[in-house]
Amino acid sequence: MFAGADTTSAALSRAAEMLAEHQDVQDALRAEIIDAGAAAVTDPGSLPLLDAVVKETLRLFPPAQVSQRT
Repeated sequence: MFAGADTTSAALSRAAEMLAEHQDVQDALRAEIIDAGAAAVTDPGSLPLLDAVVKETLRLFPPAQVSQRT
């Protein structure tokens, strides 16, 4: 019922935090997205910096939670 909700919001929050701390990356990412325009919708692989930001955020702050059940 709650699968993915917490992990998705945690990952997006961390990505926003990291971009706020690194204005140069944020500016470059904004330029990449603006330059790609509508092409990014049909080919998300055309945004290598966005891909790198997402992967690095997930590498540094994996949103998976550990719970033990008995």
